[in-house]
Amino acid sequence: MVSEAVSARLPVVGVAPKAHRFTDEERNYRSFLIGNDWCRVLPIAALTPDAFAQALSEIEPLGENPVDALAAKLKERLPELLGDSD
Repeated sequence: MVSEAVSARLPVVGVAPKAHRFTDEERNYRSFLIGNDWCRVLPIAALTPDAFAQALSEIEPLGENPVDALAAKLKERLPELLGDSD
């Protein structure tokens, strides 16, 4: 659900229990999202209105629709496949 909200260009603040079992892939992906300021994750025990507001203020949602960005890249790199037809 985090990915969907980030892709929809929404600010995302997740909560997580103290003990959780993320795979290395999921941990790396979450770090990527957090490192790009697209989301924040707070421990449930630390969830307060002030902590939530602080986390929310640190988020910079995506500037463009990822599907549109992908389409533009494909058109640029594969013009014969996706070129304009007259």
